[in-house]
Amino acid sequence: MSQALVVVMEERRYRRHRATSTVAAFAAFVIASLSIAFGFVVVPGTKHFGVSTAQFLLFYSIFILVSAISMSFVGSWIVRLGVRRLMTVSGVVGSASVLAMALAPNIYVIYLLAVPLGVAVAGSTLLPANTLATGWHTHPRRGTVLGIAAVGTGLGAMTWGLVFPPIIQTWGFQGGVITIGGIFCLFGILPGFLLAKNPPAGRVIFTDGTAPIDVNVRECNDPAITDAAPNEIRRPAEDEEAGMTEADRGGSRAGLAGYGLVAFLLAMAALLCAPEGAFNSVQPAVYESVGLDATLAGYALSFNALCGILAKPALGFMHDRLGTRALFVMLTILFIAGLPLMGLVLQAGYVQLRLLFPILAVTALSMAVTTVILPLIVVEAAGRQRFPAIYGVVLTGYFCGLAISVPGWGLVFDISGAYFIAMYGSCVVGLIGLGLLYLGLQRGHRRTRLQSADDSTAPADTSAEADGPASLARS
Repeated sequence: MSQALVVVMEERRYRRHRATSTVAAFAAFVIASLSIAFGFVVVPGTKHFGVSTAQFLLFYSIFILVSAISMSFVGSWIVRLGVRRLMTVSGVVGSASVLAMALAPNIYVIYLLAVPLGVAVAGSTLLPANTLATGWHTHPRRGTVLGIAAVGTGLGAMTWGLVFPPIIQTWGFQGGVITIGGIFCLFGILPGFLLAKNPPAGRVIFTDGTAPIDVNVRECNDPAITDAAPNEIRRPAEDEEAGMTEADRGGSRAGLAGYGLVAFLLAMAALLCAPEGAFNSVQPAVYESVGLDATLAGYALSFNALCGILAKPALGFMHDRLGTRALFVMLTILFIAGLPLMGLVLQAGYVQLRLLFPILAVTALSMAVTTVILPLIVVEAAGRQRFPAIYGVVLTGYFCGLAISVPGWGLVFDISGAYFIAMYGSCVVGLIGLGLLYLGLQRGHRRTRLQSADDSTAPADTSAEADGPASLARS
């Protein structure tokens, strides 16, 4: 398939599909926050099955491991099946798996159900959400839109914190998992089936011959939206998806050749940035270890959660407004001024609101880098058509990093009696991760330029070239 593909659509239809797909991306981010809801069923789950906490938490280990491994496969599934179909099927599997937990006779059935649930979460959360956001929004405000959609994780987490305690208190373990299954259905199946639309496979031209006014044609590393002369014109019918056809999917798989090093660099960057994000999981323990007052610790947790919600659109805005080098300089400053500075303040004993809260705001920005900046860098490095497959590999690296980082923080505390070394170490490895992220971006740019040069020297399909401009003129 030639990369210079043009999809001709009605402007109203294009904007409607883009809007509904953005809402579907927001819903997928909400599903990603259900890990918080699962935390509320741990205690009632141990009582329901008569097992220890460690035995019940083995479910989470299986679930996270399966999700991490599945991310790499889900990327290729999106290329083959389309994001809409994958979200719908994953929502059905996820809802059924969670609802089946309410009927599980013993803990071993819970372990078995963790496998399909892990695959379903991989196919209905971060990867499809970012595929929709980056695929439909090719304009200079793409980062801001992605950041706003990613707010769904924070809003979901805050909502579950208010909703689930009374549910667990009234209906126990079974009521909790049934509620989670209902949420999975509401934000997984319905948005996938009704709202999500496969992103266009190429540059969009409206039926009147104009292009979307917000298309960023300067994004030269994404051949799908360059100004190259079209070698193929597609006019999807009203009931037809504008995404890739079977032939396009085969071409997309072939186009992944040569991007292995790019995927490796970006995945390693995600793995090394994961310790920064792991701070969310150990934050209460960090405050307790330094003797922070319980009330102040609660304020700090709530403030950090609020900053986490605001940080995502803020980072997206920074991505849109800053150049590449300026963006990475800013990210470096955030990593240095986040956890290390907090560690110095806590270690020195200057635990005051006027010092702790500003640092928490900076820390929230640095921890949101993997949620917002990482997918934006991936799509810039590899292009929209390669994004699902490569981002799936990157997410596998990130989740593996989380699986290593969370117990790593605990190991540091067991050895040293404090978390300060982990806070400083997270900064060091995070800065290395930012360096690899920059190298992966530059490598992706070079690889795409080389491939574009090879395509331009290849013999063109004269019939398609002859028909292309004429077709555009007739439209």
